[in-house]
Amino acid sequence: MPTVIQASTNDADNLFNLNGKDYAKGKYTIVYDSVETDSSGVINFTKARVGVINKKEFSEFLVRPKLVTNWNDGTTDYSDFDTLIAELSVHLVLSGAPPPPVVHLYDGVSVIYELERPDMTVLWTNAVYKIRRDSDGNTAFLFLLNNSSPSKGDTYTLSSFISTTSDTSESATTLSTWLGANGGWVERLYGMTDDNTISTGKRAIQTTTSLQPQFASAAGAILTKNGKPDLDFLQAKYLVASTNTDLDNGNSFTVFSVSHHDTSAAQGAVFSTSTSSTSYYGVFNDRRTQKRHTILLQTGLGHDFADLTSQVNNSNQWLLTSIHNGTNIISYRNGTLQNTTAHSSHTYTNNTFKVGVWGLSFSLIIDGIQLIAIFPSDKTADVADYHTDIDTRYSIP
Repeated sequence: MPTVIQASTNDADNLFNLNGKDYAKGKYTIVYDSVETDSSGVINFTKARVGVINKKEFSEFLVRPKLVTNWNDGTTDYSDFDTLIAELSVHLVLSGAPPPPVVHLYDGVSVIYELERPDMTVLWTNAVYKIRRDSDGNTAFLFLLNNSSPSKGDTYTLSSFISTTSDTSESATTLSTWLGANGGWVERLYGMTDDNTISTGKRAIQTTTSLQPQFASAAGAILTKNGKPDLDFLQAKYLVASTNTDLDNGNSFTVFSVSHHDTSAAQGAVFSTSTSSTSYYGVFNDRRTQKRHTILLQTGLGHDFADLTSQVNNSNQWLLTSIHNGTNIISYRNGTLQNTTAHSSHTYTNNTFKVGVWGLSFSLIIDGIQLIAIFPSDKTADVADYHTDIDTRYSIP
């Protein structure tokens, strides 16, 4: 249905401009055509051609359906339909309820380690990996699809572009051409930020080739889990980033992750905050009867557990959420609350960020990780929105 909008008053402050023409009080309808749809026919509003017509005269388009010029500067095209709605609503009000705000869920994130483009106001266009191929050990930087015209949800395939020299600008060479029939390994997993800027300390790195996780099989095929690219740690690989101070003792933070562990009745670490196995904050994919989820451990003084409510012994993707708010540690699995554990006086070490491993080296290494998103705040109030978004994108079983 078209969205009906109406100017609130007829004064200079409420004039709005489209394609260099001013319009004032009246009812208008935002329309769109020539849009891109997915296989189910759902409109991709990021690629809509939009226009505005006067509600009283449907035969007259104030602006023919096309990308509408930004009224602020008169020259820039709108990049998406939501931005158009939000900007018009500054000068117009709906007939009835106001339009919902445009929410980009991952704005304000500390860092995201993910294999597709998250929903941010400023979309990530830098490399997602620094990769190595089996045949000769050469390395390259891998970019997500559609980098020249990015959309949230873009992932990587063999058609993605690479660069052998830059982690900010892709070349015209595809991953398929560069990789060939070779295994592909990850030397560097880039931590995505909401300003599209590479932070050296948020890159998760492994320079020892025998310890690098795998993203492409020996035949050069992209590894996947449930139809999505998967970074496979093979219970023997791991990555290390610098200390993330947002995870310091006393801070409130939230961590969302998607992982899988393929060995029955075994435990794998999604991440931990220390080189020590006796003092850390960590999240675990635990298929054992112990059913660990979040552990806060202080050397010699004890621990705080926020465990699963019951054992789950399968190799499916698990959406694990860990919230630390200074008072409690709260755990969720697949969107369902598991435990709320009082945070005692225990403190933990935060001196590194280890992805896929716990402790000094090879302890409890996991099989696959597809997402780790860290927020520097307690997201309890809107945790359901994040669970819905992640479940929708990853089809969590």
